[in-house]
Amino acid sequence: MGGKAPPAPDYAAQAREQGAANVDAARVSSKLSNPNVITPYGAQTVTYGESAFDQAGYDNAMKNYQESLQTPNAIPNREDFSQNYSTNTFDQSGYDTALSDYNQSADERARLERNKPDHTWSRSQNAAYNQQLAGLQDIAAPSRDTFSGTTQNTGFDQEGYNAAMQRYQEGLPPLAPDRGDFIGTGTGGDEDIPTVRQTLSPENQALYEQELRINAGLGNIAEGGVNTIDKMLGTPFDMSSVPAAAQAGQAGWDRAYNAQMERNRPFQERQRDRLTNQLSNQGIFSGSEAYQEAMRDLERGETDFNLAAQANATQQQQAQFAMDEKARQNYITQQSYLRQLPLNELNALRMGNQIQNPQFQGFQGQNVAPAPIMQAANAQYNAALDRTNAQNAASGNLMSGLFGLGAAGIGLSDARLKENIVPIAQTPGGNKVYSYNFLWDKTPQIGVMAQEVEHIPGAVIEHPSGYKMVNYSKVT
Repeated sequence: MGGKAPPAPDYAAQAREQGAANVDAARVSSKLSNPNVITPYGAQTVTYGESAFDQAGYDNAMKNYQESLQTPNAIPNREDFSQNYSTNTFDQSGYDTALSDYNQSADERARLERNKPDHTWSRSQNAAYNQQLAGLQDIAAPSRDTFSGTTQNTGFDQEGYNAAMQRYQEGLPPLAPDRGDFIGTGTGGDEDIPTVRQTLSPENQALYEQELRINAGLGNIAEGGVNTIDKMLGTPFDMSSVPAAAQAGQAGWDRAYNAQMERNRPFQERQRDRLTNQLSNQGIFSGSEAYQEAMRDLERGETDFNLAAQANATQQQQAQFAMDEKARQNYITQQSYLRQLPLNELNALRMGNQIQNPQFQGFQGQNVAPAPIMQAANAQYNAALDRTNAQNAASGNLMSGLFGLGAAGIGLSDARLKENIVPIAQTPGGNKVYSYNFLWDKTPQIGVMAQEVEHIPGAVIEHPSGYKMVNYSKVT
């Protein structure tokens, strides 16, 4: 027979351990990916496990700040710089002990689950197993929160008070509260939540505050211009001085046409007199065919000039119309620009000079892979199914070998002649199959007990010695 297969692992427990390992790996990766950064411009530090944001303290500071804006240059109040803060504590030793107890209990419970009793166990073995199982404590996985605590303290922000006093002495407005000053002063910290702080070097901090003051001053100027803009927007746009809209009237066309005709009339009259004298000198008199032909040529020239003058008058009228319309639009555009100039200046002041801070590395979070519980359940089911299939296959092989022996003959199988009897399987008919050896031979054997199959007709024959023999061909 083959060796005993190793016990199947506890897949669910391993999945839980994998999930815990994923969390630990994400914590380590997060810390390695987010180092403290120190540069000539300032520093960025990352800490973990600080207490929560003190919303109430921040709201109170904002209230005091708003009130101080209503009464500028008020002397700083020391009470505004008294702070409550907490110190985080963690019982590492107690947590380690609880975690060790939990792991031991889980391992022992997993061992017992892998070695559950079956039908081959005796009553005393079942009792011992149940006693061991009952003796295990149902220990839950320890929570780090159980071993975490905070100590409340009261302190005085001397540095903040000194800065406020300096601003007061310089006649500067108070600074708005910084949310970063209220991180770590509340309660309920979580070791997996990072706190990222950025601090500027003294030189860059001075430049930053200078830009704040400049922007504040520009803002005050802009605020003073709001009344001017409000008055301007409340005054309708004055169209009374705008040039009249361009018009394409007949009078303009007539003026352009008549001016051309008047200018050309002396030339036409001289041309007509010269032609008359020329014809007379040539003996061509009025009324003759030659005279009339010469006059028709002269009139065609005058008609061509007349048509050209009309076309030119139309072009002049269009050009004048465009010039008048452009002059009107230019005037409206200029007045609109002058009207919007205060608003544009206000927007420029309001936008101010944008403050540019040094750029530090952004915080890089980590994803935690979920524990493969579903995969573990499937693996555990498949392992159990594989064990069942292996057992069924082994049982089939045993039966095949057993009945092969039966086909060869009838053998002694009296329980009184056997020792080291261990049940290992069952026949298809429900009869137990055992491994054993005869009293005179230590060679392992496999078969049934003759006393247990006597109910099968023809299966048991009594030997002349009084011991029982089994005809395996009859055993079902």
